[in-house]
Amino acid sequence: MPTKPRDLYTSRLIRNGNSFCAIIPPDLRDRMGVVVGDTLAMNYSHGVLWTVKLTPDMVVNRATVAKIFDELFKGKDGDLAAK
Repeated sequence: MPTKPRDLYTSRLIRNGNSFCAIIPPDLRDRMGVVVGDTLAMNYSHGVLWTVKLTPDMVVNRATVAKIFDELFKGKDGDLAAK
């Protein structure tokens, strides 16, 4: 499904209980392939909010992350991340 060529999309921030929500325009939701209940990862850098739909293969558990950091910084003094 092609998106409409636009230079700018707008959104609205709303409150939902104790949380805040950003409304994604329908054509962007379709393009991203997100549906209700999907998890999105967001990063704010250089004045832009980058949003990506998370898939199960993108998520790693804490033990795996600790092993990666221990391998990257094995020459450093101090506690290991896995401890």
